Amino acid sequence: MDALLVELAPAPHAPPAPPRDLAPGPVQAQSEPRPAPAPSPEPAETPPAPTPLVERVALDNPAVTDRAQQPASATASREPARDAAEATAPPSVDARVHETMAAPRDMSGDRQASVESWHGALLAHLKRHRRYPRLAERRNEQGVSYVRFEVDPLGQVSGPVVARSSGNALLDTEALETVRRASPVPPPPEPGAGGIETVVVPVEFYLAR
Repeated sequence: MDALLVELAPAPHAPPAPPRDLAPGPVQAQSEPRPAPAPSPEPAETPPAPTPLVERVALDNPAVTDRAQQPASATASREPARDAAEATAPPSVDARVHETMAAPRDMSGDRQASVESWHGALLAHLKRHRRYPRLAERRNEQGVSYVRFEVDPLGQVSGPVVARSSGNALLDTEALETVRRASPVPPPPEPGAGGIETVVVPVEFYLAR
């Protein structure tokens, strides 16, 4: 029996599909990695404010250093000089007024009593000749004027001047006029050198309440 030989041909394969042309899309740039945020710098410490060199400046100053190193004896030596200058300085008006109106301490009892009696008589005499300025009276102005003047052995007055003002021109002017009107005044019991006695007296202006 003859054998039947069948030759199998290879199954046909479909041709490969041609590649399709794709429309070009947007080129995507490769994203670079975002840098990590830099760490915030730590705040710098504020240096402490320098301490003022007050003492140092004072020590570096030669003049200050010299004054600081002066011995205490130099200061003590200046004290007697200042005391001597104060002792030789002329007395103030207040001191002169007090010394003039007060009897000297070295007087004898009888002489002192005589001078004090004259002072009282002199003030009473001036008071009788005093007139209150009308304008000052209306303004209710008051005060005391001290007047210096000379008295001769007959009680004649000369050279009256305001030794200390009352602070009111009307009162000062009337004080001078009071002394002039009062001349002659009671004569001094014992005139000074040359027969002239220099006195400073208060002329008071006060309104009755």
